[in-house]
Parts: sequence; structure tokens; C-alpha cells
Amino acid sequence: MLEDAFRKARSPVITLQGHRVALFDTLELPKKGKLRLRFKAAHSEWRQGIRIGAMTTRTDLRLTVAGRQAPGMQLWQDTCPPFVDIDYECLSGPLTVYNIWDTGDAQSTSQTAGAGMRVDVTPDGKTRTYYCNDGHPEPLFKSLVFEIEIL
Repeated sequence: MLEDAFRKARSPVITLQGHRVALFDTLELPKKGKLRLRFKAAHSEWRQGIRIGAMTTRTDLRLTVAGRQAPGMQLWQDTCPPFVDIDYECLSGPLTVYNIWDTGDAQSTSQTAGAGMRVDVTPDGKTRTYYCNDGHPEPLFKSLVFEIEIL
């Protein structure tokens, strides 16, 4: 299980079958800008989404999606349009993103059991594609596939 590999490594990032696999990804961005989120595929019996924002509650990060502003947001694949533009402003600290899922109890779950994301980055660094494994033990990295582009 991926959870055991992360625990053994004592790190949120491991190498698995030659790929970098992370519990969460950290994006170092300019202080102000725009991101585009695209959900590409979901292959799980569980509802899939992402959490994007600051990892701490004390932050100056502000994300704006469709007129709503917050330091962090949960965006679900089944209720989002084909792409979502996210305006952000942050004077300090990185932006983090990770896979979340709902097993049917209306609660988001993340970063446990078989969770992990393989992250591919384009050579120019502007687009990141995430291949996610949710809580299932077999690391297939197809529970959710999404990309974030820095505009």
C-alpha cells in the first residue's frame, strides 16, 4: 500500500516504478495570476475531486472561482464544467493541491491508505498532469486524472 511506502520514506514524496509519486503537490507561483483546472477522466466508484489552496489556516492566499473567494477550495469532477479558471493572489507561501474522494458518506477523504499522485510536468513547467490513486490499495493511478495550467 502507498501509505506504507510514504511512512517508510518519512516523506510525502516517493519514487515508485521510476515515477515521482506525491501525497500532495506544491506549486511555487508568482504572487498573482490565473490557473486553469481541467478534469480529464475519473475511473472509480467513489466521487473524485481535488483540494487546492493553502495547507495552513493562517494564510494570505485568496483563490477566486466563479466569483467565490476562499483560501482553499474543494472542486468535484462531477459538478465542475470542462475547465475551471482559478484566480489567485498570495504574498507568501506556496499553493498545494491533492486528490480527494467521497466514498458515499458526504465526507471528503484524502492522503490515506492507497492515496498518491503521479505528477507529470511539461518541459516549460506551465502544465502539470496528475494521475491519482484514491484510497484503493492497488496503485493504478487512474482514479482521477486532471491537469493544472499556469496561464
